[in-house]
Amino acid sequence: MIWGHPVFKSGMIFVGIEDIFSASWILNNYVTSFVIEEYRIKEAADEDLIDSFEALPFDISSFDRDREYQFGLEVLVEGFKSKVNETSAQK
Repeated sequence: MIWGHPVFKSGMIFVGIEDIFSASWILNNYVTSFVIEEYRIKEAADEDLIDSFEALPFDISSFDRDREYQFGLEVLVEGFKSKVNETSAQK
């Protein structure tokens, strides 16, 4: 779970309620979009539409979803940390 990530456990705080809302909004969109894509890929595989993905430079039918999810989550968390550091430096 995202809130168990060390950046949140460390007591890192955002500047204000707007930042908490924005971070929550981004996380919600990330998780929702990821789930939608998982279903879309599964549906394409079930309907033998995977061949339509052949033009892509990677094999979408066998990518590591856990790795991709974790990568995106880490990018978001690093962005949150950067934003907090930027805001703290301006004070």
